[in-house]
Amino acid sequence: MTRWINAAAAAGIAALLALTGLSASAQQQVVGTVESLQGKASVDSGGAKQALGTGAVIRLGDVIETAADAKLAVRFNDGTSLNLGPSARFAVDQFAFDPAARKGEFVGRALQGGFFFVGGRTEAQPNAKVEIRSPHALLGVRGTAFFAGPIDGDYGVFVREGRVAVTAGGETLPLAAGEGTTIKAPGDKPQPKRVWGQEKITRALGSVGVH
Repeated sequence: MTRWINAAAAAGIAALLALTGLSASAQQQVVGTVESLQGKASVDSGGAKQALGTGAVIRLGDVIETAADAKLAVRFNDGTSLNLGPSARFAVDQFAFDPAARKGEFVGRALQGGFFFVGGRTEAQPNAKVEIRSPHALLGVRGTAFFAGPIDGDYGVFVREGRVAVTAGGETLPLAAGEGTTIKAPGDKPQPKRVWGQEKITRALGSVGVH
């Protein structure tokens, strides 16, 4: 009986890994570390949830979660940085950095809350793929530092450096440095791009611990 239960459990785990598209070895890949933490945060790593602290490792496939009063910063192996605001959830789906092959990949999902992303060496590769998907939009990133998250009752995207292509509601809106947009609800098109004022920029960045 014990052997049958263990076999069934192993089969269930294998099926789960197949659904996520990650092998067991891939899920063990360390891709970054927690650089700073204010408040409480946790990580769901392959179904096992544990508290995070400064210096904790982040693995491929992890889902990072912050508490209602927390702010967290992660530094990835290629120098990419990610700041999360309160009540955020972010999944690290794909990460690869191969300067010899001149390519890299960073794919994540901003499941909830706000974040600030600063690209590292992966973005500098000619054949890089860097994108983040949220319930509101797909964000294609290049040479970029940008904010995305709730602001003034909408979902906002603001580019501080570089370029972001915001795809939502069947429309793609390119943003350059200093430009921003908002999306009213999932499925809606992005509003026309605008130059954000300093007061709004300060509030947006401050909400995710960036000053």
